[in-house]
Amino acid sequence: MATWKEGSDCCLWEGVTCDPFTSHVVGLHLGCDQVLPYTPCRRFQGTDLHRNSSLFHLRHLRSLDLSGNDFNGSAIPSTFTQLTSLAHLNLSRSRFSGHIPLGFSRLNKLVSLDLSYNWPYAMILASIGNLKSLDTLYLSDCSLSGSVPASIGNLTSLTGFGLPGNSLSGRFPDNILPNLVQLEYLDLGGNKFSGWFPDIFGNNFTGPIPSLIFNLPKLPSQLVNYIGLNSIQWIDLGGNLLNGTIPSWMLALPSLHWLDLSSNLLTGEIPEFQSSSLGAILLQQNQLSGPVPNTIFNLVNVSEIHLVDNNKLTGRMPHHICNITTLDVINLSNNSLSGSIPECLVNLTDLTVLQLRTNNFHGSVPSIFGNMSSLENLDLNGNTLGGPLPQSLAACKELQVLDVGNNELNGVFPFWLSSLPELKVLILHNNSFHGTITTESMDSFPMLRILDISNNYFNGLLPASLFHKFRAMMMLQESEKVGVNYIGRSSTDEYYYVDLIVKGQEMMITKILTIFTTVDLSNNYFHGSIPEAIGELKSLKHLNLSHNSLSGPIPSSLVNLTELEALDLSSNQLTGEIPPQFTSLTSSLAKFNLSQNSLQGPIPQGSQIQTFDNTSYIGNEGLCGLPLSKKCGGDGHNDHDEDSEPESESNGGTLFDWKFAGAGYGCGLVIGVSTAYVMFIIRKPRWLVEMIDNWIRRQHQARRWRPAIRF
Repeated sequence: MATWKEGSDCCLWEGVTCDPFTSHVVGLHLGCDQVLPYTPCRRFQGTDLHRNSSLFHLRHLRSLDLSGNDFNGSAIPSTFTQLTSLAHLNLSRSRFSGHIPLGFSRLNKLVSLDLSYNWPYAMILASIGNLKSLDTLYLSDCSLSGSVPASIGNLTSLTGFGLPGNSLSGRFPDNILPNLVQLEYLDLGGNKFSGWFPDIFGNNFTGPIPSLIFNLPKLPSQLVNYIGLNSIQWIDLGGNLLNGTIPSWMLALPSLHWLDLSSNLLTGEIPEFQSSSLGAILLQQNQLSGPVPNTIFNLVNVSEIHLVDNNKLTGRMPHHICNITTLDVINLSNNSLSGSIPECLVNLTDLTVLQLRTNNFHGSVPSIFGNMSSLENLDLNGNTLGGPLPQSLAACKELQVLDVGNNELNGVFPFWLSSLPELKVLILHNNSFHGTITTESMDSFPMLRILDISNNYFNGLLPASLFHKFRAMMMLQESEKVGVNYIGRSSTDEYYYVDLIVKGQEMMITKILTIFTTVDLSNNYFHGSIPEAIGELKSLKHLNLSHNSLSGPIPSSLVNLTELEALDLSSNQLTGEIPPQFTSLTSSLAKFNLSQNSLQGPIPQGSQIQTFDNTSYIGNEGLCGLPLSKKCGGDGHNDHDEDSEPESESNGGTLFDWKFAGAGYGCGLVIGVSTAYVMFIIRKPRWLVEMIDNWIRRQHQARRWRPAIRF
């Protein structure tokens, strides 16, 4: 240490604690406080801890903290076993590797041991069960493999036990939990445990969980005391391969505050909740089914409920949920819940996240948001909700994500959302919104980065003033260029997600980068020219204007979109040439589609756009040059297709033959049209008229769902 001075009293050195009577060194605190798990502070950077270090001569040492240093991947010295007085040892985040020394089992005075966040330790020592004085044992994120030794059941004084983020496998030993009578914290998440959850009664029952438990209408408190879990506050078994049903005793633990059983293979219905202490329930990504138990809404202290993904929960959303005024997060997405969204949710004024996506909710979106000033994420995607969006959403000043895509909503563009100062994501995709987009009453959308209004009935011109308002898409702030940041709450490691079409593929963006920007206006009825103002959105990653009726030339200002990764202008009525400035589009462009327009002239050569195949250009009869087979003439006009033959030699025919054929074709066309007109007037023959009517009706309906190549 730089502050340690040789010849001075070591008991006065930073991080050193001495016994006040004997002056023996009894404590060394050389670690780092308040650092991230994988971020060492490196007081001892890039050095090895040698087995003959003077550290190991401190025989009276009772507490040693070397956490957050960098020991260069060296092994933990076996000479730690000489420190027989050690009661507290913290070597977490210090880049040790190899095996846990066998001699650790002789440190029988150890009360706390933390070896978390280091390089692989191979496996847990079976002899670790000899450390019977241990109060806390943490071996998080050490790449441990193999099984959990049953000898841990000997550590009857444990109050905290954590093994998350390893590769431990097999069945968790049955004898451990019944013996840990003082346990308050248990974290086994992020492993590969399989089989049934342990029989905590320590009997010889077979099957998933002892059937005796399910015969008990309510788990008696004395039985909870008997099995030794009456003090446990935290259970994390997420990210394993646990199957079977949720044991009802787990929902009756009187002190349990946090329960995480997410990302397993649990089946069956959720049991009734018999304890009121729970503050967070994480059951997402299982295979649970049946109704949501009403007793979940008696949990007056709960702040988070996650029942999302791969579950099959049914029934209505109970109105009792409105009684839990402490709720901060409700996530019931990807289930089969039905009915309407309860209007009593207006009582949940502290709610920050409401995610009900991919259910069967119907009716209108209730006007309940006037007092939800803390709401950050509203996700109603994938239901059958109708009617307009409620204007009470304008009161949600903290709203960052609004996703109401894939519903049956209607009304005009919600311009009043433009005043929300934090709104970053607005998704109206695949609804029945209509009308023109005017900007007279619109504010600036100051933070908007993702706008998807595709597959609606919007029409009219694209106003240039609209794109002037997207200031967050124009230039990244300096702070956004540093590090990796996501939209959400980094303080709780909870990030928001959306479904988007990215480079032609629909995918879920599970973490939305703050630098990700996209504008998707495809599959609407916009007409007129593409505004030059779009070229001002210099941080734009994806732009999709396909399947509209846009006309005129492609604006050369699009070349200013130097961050562009996908550009789709297909299926419009664009004319003129591809701007030669497109040769400067960067190599980051991965999706490029100008097909089905009326473009003409040569495709710019020697650039990124030349790397795309002809599907990016088909349907433009006037285009020529690679990758198309049609060559361009030296004067810039198109020649015939290189595969065609001269007319005078083709199939032996002559120009005279084609004149007669053209005359016959013209006469036939006039007669056919006249006959069809008379047929529709007299409506006979009826079968043919009905067949054509049905075909026209299907084509009209298909206009709403016409296929699109989108990004």
